[in-house]
Amino acid sequence: MEGLGPQRRYLCALGAGLIALSAPVSSVAEKRTGGDTDAVAAAACTETVERFVQDLDGLMAENPRSLDRYRALLGWYFAPRGGSSTAPNWSITGCDTDQLIPIMKRSKFLYETGSPLPHYQYSRFEFRNKLVKVYFAIESSTGTIVGAGAWWVQPYP
Repeated sequence: MEGLGPQRRYLCALGAGLIALSAPVSSVAEKRTGGDTDAVAAAACTETVERFVQDLDGLMAENPRSLDRYRALLGWYFAPRGGSSTAPNWSITGCDTDQLIPIMKRSKFLYETGSPLPHYQYSRFEFRNKLVKVYFAIESSTGTIVGAGAWWVQPYP
């Protein structure tokens, strides 16, 4: 799978039937909100996170012993689009943390939600199963999802 983009790696790793996107999330959100850019961004973020949580629950229930499968899922939903490695252009912006918390609480793997204190800039979310934790943060001022990743909870047996 070396040399494939995140979407192709995801499809190879998880199978094409797991996610069936009939239209880009932003175009669906635009129809729902009448084109208001802030509302479109918030609706697109909400729908993306909702799909992500459903797919993550399925993957965590399967409990694969490869971080590549989790990272492919993260790459499918939250990959930076352009920019540089030090200043990427993140693909998901305009999120409203208050709208996302109830969606994430539906996951049976939600481990922790961290709301920012006045001096912190990010809200942090973490999902865990027995082996892996999957996490990301939302920047409070812009609603941008950043720092998505996956790592072992315990050493690989």
